[in-house]
This record gives sequence, structure tokens and C-alpha cells, in this order.
Amino acid sequence: MESSRQVHAGALVLVAIWVAVFTIALGLRTANATVALRDGLPVLSPNDDLYHAKRILHTVEHYPSMLRFDPDRGVTGAYCPWPPLWDFSVATLLRAVGLHGIDALTLAAWFAPLLGACFAATLAAWLAHRLGSLAGLVAGLGVAVPIPLIFIGQLARLDHHVVEGPLMLAIVAATAAIVRDREDRVRHGHAALLALALCAAIFVQTALILGAALAFGIILLLGACRARFVEGAFAFAASAVVVQAYRMTLPDDYPFSPWFLGAPHALMLAAAAFSLGLAALPRLSRLSAFARALAAVIPSAAAMLAVPAIRKGMIEGGGFLGGDRWLSTIAEFRPYFDDPPTRWLDALVLAPLVAAVPLAVSARRRGETGRLAIGLFAIAYGVLAISSRRLVYIAVPLAALAGAFAFDLFLRPGRRGAAAGIAALVVMAPAIATAVYLPLAKEPPGVQTEATIRAALALRRLPASGRILAPWDRGHVISFYGGRAAVVDNFGSVERRSELTAAAAALLSTDDAALLRYCRERGVAYIVLNHPIEQLAATATIAGFDGDRYARGRGWIEPGPDAESTFWWRAYFGGERAEVAGVPPPPPVRGFRLVWSDEMDVGYAFGLRGDAAQVWAVE
Repeated sequence: MESSRQVHAGALVLVAIWVAVFTIALGLRTANATVALRDGLPVLSPNDDLYHAKRILHTVEHYPSMLRFDPDRGVTGAYCPWPPLWDFSVATLLRAVGLHGIDALTLAAWFAPLLGACFAATLAAWLAHRLGSLAGLVAGLGVAVPIPLIFIGQLARLDHHVVEGPLMLAIVAATAAIVRDREDRVRHGHAALLALALCAAIFVQTALILGAALAFGIILLLGACRARFVEGAFAFAASAVVVQAYRMTLPDDYPFSPWFLGAPHALMLAAAAFSLGLAALPRLSRLSAFARALAAVIPSAAAMLAVPAIRKGMIEGGGFLGGDRWLSTIAEFRPYFDDPPTRWLDALVLAPLVAAVPLAVSARRRGETGRLAIGLFAIAYGVLAISSRRLVYIAVPLAALAGAFAFDLFLRPGRRGAAAGIAALVVMAPAIATAVYLPLAKEPPGVQTEATIRAALALRRLPASGRILAPWDRGHVISFYGGRAAVVDNFGSVERRSELTAAAAALLSTDDAALLRYCRERGVAYIVLNHPIEQLAATATIAGFDGDRYARGRGWIEPGPDAESTFWWRAYFGGERAEVAGVPPPPPVRGFRLVWSDEMDVGYAFGLRGDAAQVWAVE
């Protein structure tokens, strides 16, 4: 009887923890409700969320068809670089409840905050069951309160970023389950779990191949016996087969690129499986861990690097971590500490990663390979996140997981001061950053973004058919709201870098006749412009020019010496608008005609006042 009561009380505690963490996480993720819902309808983020909405609605209306090749993207149509699982899953659920159109998007707008809150609460309850209530709360709150996870899990967000953390933790859990087992007996369940986690992850986001690579390296280095390598080989081989089978369902002209799930990823997974298979050979299993890893990896790496297409793909994929000209202009791909005024806040967000170090050191000393794997995953992604903000979405939940185990490490022997310090790192440090940043979540879209939406709606009423030239990051807005095909969009250079470069150079053109030829060759009917000052330098960088010659400064921006000769500047500030803006009247543009301008205007430093958006017709 007493035992039954204890079980019942324990279950109630777990439920209470789940409900408490869920409530906190959901409240933070819906703090933007006043701007995310307008008259009960979702206001979607003007970036990738819009294309997710387009794909989701396509599948809802044409189930089970998926929008892979989109004829309304680029100059001649283009493939979407995203794997299908996220959009297809959302569409399947919406279809199951019988919703279509705006009603479907209204329900889908709640998926991200609900998933984010469920993730935090479930992690808390699971670790509370394993390690105790306090450790569970540390982990759950460590996922509930950090601002990067709040932003990607906000109300009216449709991007797949919200599931990257849970999927990565699934890979970590499956990897830890394999390496902590010391019995020389193959457990097919462990292999199946890792294969399932790998497939789910890369079918949602190809960039999670980084997580697969870490899982491969950790199994290879920490595996205690041949059975562990066999389990890893099975998991990676099964994943390779699934990815290649998916590729075989696609047309022959589907891109061979690290951005597009297909043959490159299948080859990398197969190479990992081959290396783990080599490590399981009796002769190699007797070597030291490092020597065995080298002997197993070298043949696969040599074979992969011998293929020119693979080498090219690896170089392209490396741009994800820095050095790519286009990605360097996007905030989420820039180095994490690249903004000096906010470095101390950013440091608070990554502070929980410090807890992974004592966890890894202690686990290494005690031979606890499962916990060591968790620490290594967190440290590795923390280092990677410093090179690219994009990876913070994964580093933060890994830090919370490692922090909970580090908290338990100190609490069990009674070192409460150290345990409290870990809890402060994991929960309180990011909470301070959230308190500062959270008001930004309640701000409406910027003036120029809302103006671009109005410009896109205006395009629906304009008579000429044809494509639209605009800054690349306005492409999804124009496509979704305007129903028009954009020459370049938010996918940038993942397919045809030459088109992205050409579009950027066209907006900066000093020769109107050359720009007119560009537009006619690509069927461009209209050009959409926002205020140029914030985008000139980034556009010049993409075009291969010196950005400082077009715009200078951060926050307080002034035009560079080449700004006033560009089509963008001359069109935007032409005629009477130059006097309002406080700039010298530029030479008029020829071959283009202003057909729409927004009723709102924006102002910048040095009196650069102007329309929030304009639409120019190609004559």
C-alpha cells in the first residue's frame, strides 16, 4: 500500500512539473499574441515562414502532393531546398481535421508555441523521472526561457527550426544509449532508434547532418566493443538507404547539392556506415580508440574526396559555418558575437554551455560514456554556434540537457553550492537575456516589411504579367502576398548563385539600358524597391562589390561614394522625392516608370526620408 502511494505521489509530481514548465514556456512563446494575430488571423513572419505556408497549403489542397519544383520561383522555376517532412506533417494534420486556406493557417500558427512548450515540459518530466525533480526543472526551464528558442517557437511561426532541438536531442539520446552499453551483444533496438532519429532529423532539416556527423564520431571514439560499431553501422546504413530511396523518387535534374536532401547526404551516411563497419573488424577493434578511428575513417574519406562533385559539395556546405558571401549578409548566419553592444546578453544565452565541461570531465574520469556523449554534443554545438548564430537553436537545448546532468552530478554528493551555480547558469543567465529581449517579440513587423506586403498586394492589381525584381529577402513576401514570381527570393544562392549575383548587380546598375536588357531577358515586368540605405552594402557584397563604397556604418548609416549612381538610388530619390529626402537631385532613370508608392514613409540619418516601398514598371 505504501509503495502504491509513493508511485501515485511520484506520478503527481511529474504531472505538476510538466504542467508548470508547459505553462511558462507557452506563456513566453505567445507573448507576441497582440501582433501575431490580427482580427483573429495569423500575421506570419515575412521570411521563410511564408514559403512554409505556401508549401503547406499546396499539400492541404492537393494531398498528398508536395511542392518540390515551383515554377514561380526564379527565372525558369526552381526546386525547394527544404526536405519534405515538416511541411508534409503539418499539412497532414490540417487535412485530417478538415481545414483549408486561412483557417488551416490559423490553426498552424499555434503549432510552434505548442510544440516548443511540449518539448520543454516533456524534457523536464523525463529528467525528473530519471534524475529527480530539481534536475528536471533545470532542464525544462533551460529550454523554456532562452530567447532564441522563444523566437523560433513564437505564435504564428511556421518555420521548421522549432523541431530542430527535439530532433537533435533524439539523436543524442539514441547515441548515448549505444555508447553507454558495454555488453558485446548487438541490440537492434538501439540501432533502430538511432536510424529513426537520423532519418527524422535530416528529412526536416538537411543541416542536421552535422548532428549525424557528431553521432558518428562519438560512436567511433567511445564505443566500448564491436557490437557498438555494428549498431552504428546498421543505423547509418539504414538512413543512407532511406535517403537514397527518397532521391530515386525525384526527377533527374534535382540538384546534387548539400542544400538539397539527396545523393550527397546518402553518400555521407553510407561512408559513416562503412567506417563503423570497418571499426567492427576484429583486427581494428584491438587498436586504441584514436588509432581505430583513423584506420576506419581514412578509406571512406579518401573515397569521398576522390569524387569532384563531393569535394565541391563539401566546400559549399562549409559556407554554412562562415565564409559564404551571401550568407555573411544574413544575421542568423553571422558569427555569434559579431554585435559588440549585445555581446554580454549573447554570452548569457550561451552561458549554460559552461556546465557541459565539468559533466564531460567527470564522465570521462568515471567512464560514464553516455553522459560523456551528452557533454561532447553540447560542447561541439556550442563551438559551432560561435561561428554561426543559426546553430544556437540546437546548442541551447543541448546545453540545458547537459546542464541538468551536471546539476545532478554536484547535487547527489551534497555539493549544493556548485549545483546552485549550475542551475543559475542554465536557467537564470538566459532568463536575464530574455527579460531584455522579450519586448522585441511584441513589436509589429517593421514599416518597410508592412509596406512591402502592401506593394505585393498592389502587384495583384497591376496589369502587366511577368516576374518581379526586388531585393532577395523580399522574394517570399512578393510570391505569397502578390502571387507573382520573383527573380530571386529568400532561398538566395542555394541553387543558382549567378542569378543572385546578377540580380544584386542589376539593382546597383549605373547603366539603365543594361538594366532594361536584364529585365527583358528574364521577363521582369516590375521592380519593387524599399529605402536603399540599409540594404545597399549587403547587396553590393552579394554582387561582389565593395560594400563600403555603397553604405557605411552600423545603425547610423550614411551613403558611400557609389550609392548615388545606382539605379536603386536614382529611382528611389528621383524627382521631387530628392528634396524631401534632403539629397541632391539624381539623374533620372530611363526605361522605367513609377506606378505605385506607399503612403507611409521612413526616415534615416542625414535626412534620407522616403517612401517605405515603391513599384516601378519596366517600359
